[in-house]
Amino acid sequence: MLQKRRTVFLYLKDANDAQLKVYLFLVRRLQAGDPVSISDMADRFNHTEKDILRALCYWEKCGVLTLKLSPDRTTLQQIRLL
Repeated sequence: MLQKRRTVFLYLKDANDAQLKVYLFLVRRLQAGDPVSISDMADRFNHTEKDILRALCYWEKCGVLTLKLSPDRTTLQQIRLL
């Protein structure tokens, strides 16, 4: 767990507001076992779905989570925090 936190902290300084909101939202929702969708996050944070997708991809590139998207990359099929 400590290693995971260190990894996240390395990337927080470079994350923009959408990326920070998305990460914090995901941690809370996934720990609670609540469903998560790109459109829900976009509505909740007043960002476009493309902004949310970019934020998700940012965290995936950082190695903080894994994503499985639909072939058209518009629907989140699976997400897992590492």
